[in-house]
Amino acid sequence: MYKKKDYVGALVSSLNKEEKRRFTLLFGKEKDSKEPPLYYDLYQAYENKESELSKIESAVQPSTITSAKRRLYNNILRTLRDLNEDSSTDTLIQNKLTNVELLYRHSLPEQGLLELHKAFKVARSYEKFGLMLQLLDWEKRLNLVLSHPSRPIMEIKAEERDILQKFAQQMDLEGIYAHIVSLKREMGYAKGKNREILEQATIASPLMPSEKDCLSNNALFYRHYIYAIYYWMIFEHHQAYAHSKKLIEFSNHNIQPNDYLSGIFQHITSSVCLRLFDDTLNGIVLAEAFMDEHKLQQSKPFSCIMFAYHANYKMIVLNYMGRREELQDFISVVERRLVAEGNSMPFDARQIILANLMVSYMGIGQLEHASKARERILQLKQKHSIRLDILTDTYLFQLFLLLQSGDYELIKPAAQAAVRFFRKNEDSQNVFNVEMPIALLLSKDHNFEDNKVRKAILSKCRETISTFIRNVTGELNFQEHYSRYLIWIDAIENGAQFYILANEWNLKKY
Repeated sequence: MYKKKDYVGALVSSLNKEEKRRFTLLFGKEKDSKEPPLYYDLYQAYENKESELSKIESAVQPSTITSAKRRLYNNILRTLRDLNEDSSTDTLIQNKLTNVELLYRHSLPEQGLLELHKAFKVARSYEKFGLMLQLLDWEKRLNLVLSHPSRPIMEIKAEERDILQKFAQQMDLEGIYAHIVSLKREMGYAKGKNREILEQATIASPLMPSEKDCLSNNALFYRHYIYAIYYWMIFEHHQAYAHSKKLIEFSNHNIQPNDYLSGIFQHITSSVCLRLFDDTLNGIVLAEAFMDEHKLQQSKPFSCIMFAYHANYKMIVLNYMGRREELQDFISVVERRLVAEGNSMPFDARQIILANLMVSYMGIGQLEHASKARERILQLKQKHSIRLDILTDTYLFQLFLLLQSGDYELIKPAAQAAVRFFRKNEDSQNVFNVEMPIALLLSKDHNFEDNKVRKAILSKCRETISTFIRNVTGELNFQEHYSRYLIWIDAIENGAQFYILANEWNLKKY
């Protein structure tokens, strides 16, 4: 442990001023003895000079150094425990459990029971079911030696069964939640038969309780989360928002940090789908603050996920608002991060970022870069399974990109390739009910050079997309994935830049 990696040095380097001060107060007095302990000499060497550390290591037997490092390491952890005994709910309860065991060993079960009751009150408040079961186990053990048991054993066992029932329901809902996240990664939006598959696996599952039958706040959290994702996948964004808003109202002490953070991300998603762009940007700030509070930056996957959400939704919002200069600067930030991360970034995050880069480059008028971003997505397909909605969009996007760039001779073969791809799905008419009609229209011979012909075709494309948006969003008349195509069609038809028309479109809501 101590030879291959210098964990001790890393731990010493991580200490802040208050932690170093406390360590010195607790263990520094030993340095004043005639022969200061070796572990304290090592601490000072780590703190001061590497050369001093080398001198100590060369003058002492390796086994002695290893023993001293182990003692130093353990004493630093004791210092940190002393400083952080009430820093979190879990730590507080675990420390109370330790007190119960120590008092039990010192034949003071009555005092141990007092500590146990304090810990159980906190554990119940925060629904720490696993810790509650540990505490009940200790209550049974204490009752064996107490002159007056705290309560009958049957009462304790009844509470254990109640906790296990709550725990089991929470685990069932976590299982459904994990499944819907998997389906979202595979499908994106769910249409046709995919919607039926989604519904049966999630909200229609026999394991899904009604809201009034949820036995705990934890269960309610996961139920709202499942419904938020479900409604997002079927384009019912008002319903998705109603559930996602509930997610950020829960105490984050009850929920696993990764799931609570993902809940914030889901609310960001719902906000952007309702054109609530200010809420979207505020949600990003909230997520970053949560990351800081729970020290999640030290997790590479979490850091990548946070960046992906930040990157994707900021690009979407800036693009729809027509803020070209800000978007152009932010695209540069995203591209640099992609280069820095290389292939270490999770594939799920990378494919979505590239999809939004493709659209963002179009939004600022850099069509060649948009085309290259599309190619980068298709290159990923050689090694990974691309999410269906992203892969589908590369085909639709290409058709409008060719219309805008004036490469009319390439439109027909590109549309025919799109039709072939869509028809591979047995439910293509429902799954691709926007893309298929447009691809079929453009797969025929047209004189795109004729302005009247071109306008007529764009008008038919506009109507196909507008009809779909009206059907799925009603009075909102906005759908994050498809509404940009309406702005783009207007830009192509009028020979205007997307960002200019997007800015005008965005101002209309105020």
